[in-house]
Amino acid sequence: MLLNLSSLLPSIAVPSARASVVWLLGTYADFIPQTAPDALRVLVSGFVNEEEEVKLQISTFAAKMCIIHCLGITTSDQDQTKVDKDKSENSKNEKEKEKNPKLLKIQVQMH
Repeated sequence: MLLNLSSLLPSIAVPSARASVVWLLGTYADFIPQTAPDALRVLVSGFVNEEEEVKLQISTFAAKMCIIHCLGITTSDQDQTKVDKDKSENSKNEKEKEKNPKLLKIQVQMH
């Protein structure tokens, strides 16, 4: 789907639609590693003629591409970081409950 949208981008004239497609390309750029840089290159070449909302999305897309390619951070890395953080918080909460059984009793009564 993203490949089709990127190929249709030159024919999309409505600024909000163009901005939405650029947002999609930027958000999922790590899933289309061969297409995303080319799409960004095309968008940057016409940056001056774009509406403000499209320019904002192109800028964001460019920043995301820098993060993906320069720092090597992908969407799957961000998802794993969130999972690790959630596990850490759950573990911390369990330790707190073990330390203070009265607090646990109060929490149970509140539910």
